[in-house]
Amino acid sequence: MPKKGTFAIGALLLGALLVISCDDFYSSTWGTSREYDSSKIDVNAGNVDDWIEKAAGNPELADALTKKIKDELKKGNLSDNDKAKLQEGGVALAIEASGIGETILEKASDILGNGISDAADLSNLFAGVQGDFKKNNGAGAASDIAEIAGGSLTQSDYGRDDVPKLTGVYAENADPAVVGQAVVVLTLALVGNAEGAATDMSKVDLGELDDYGIYINENKEAAVMGDNPTPEAVTLAAYLNLIADDKTGKYSSNPLTGTIATAFGV
Repeated sequence: MPKKGTFAIGALLLGALLVISCDDFYSSTWGTSREYDSSKIDVNAGNVDDWIEKAAGNPELADALTKKIKDELKKGNLSDNDKAKLQEGGVALAIEASGIGETILEKASDILGNGISDAADLSNLFAGVQGDFKKNNGAGAASDIAEIAGGSLTQSDYGRDDVPKLTGVYAENADPAVVGQAVVVLTLALVGNAEGAATDMSKVDLGELDDYGIYINENKEAAVMGDNPTPEAVTLAAYLNLIADDKTGKYSSNPLTGTIATAFGV
């Protein structure tokens, strides 16, 4: 029979291999402060769901994966389906990287779970998440979402009275749960993170965002751009229009996106 020493050596070698495998994703090997190196991560349409699972509760890994996905999207050599899959994963990871995705879901469950779904409920949800948004990298997540989803906008530049729309496979297959969280993050970046005194989101009329570059047209058919819209404002309006234009019922049946449609008036 094998000697005990053989088992010990085997365990030691296995442990070393595991350490090396994990360290492949870091920019430095040892030390008290290590960062993930996105250039060492292989993320694609086939494995992005696995990466999302691995990044759960790990904002640093989610951030590195978000950066990698943005790099992959910039290359522009993806099929429509692969591009859409990476966009969906990238938006989810950007929210995870901000550290507020779980808070959004918890607040949504607490506030909307009792069957009440009106504008006041949604404003309270925003207010409940606002502290974590400011404390963590909420603004960075909103910027990443705008960049990632922006690859499916119908045009590259928007001005006053334009109606932003998302198109293609990404728009067709977008997950209502992720879209709802993205709307929360983008709204907080646009309204609750404005310069100067902090805006109390519980008192914001989500149907009146003219001061922030978005207005709802007279027929309540679409979210329309105001003057000099930011990428976050354009993407928020595009998501609102995606919800408003849906004919499948997937957004109206989701508690969060269904409430968003009511509160924003689209």
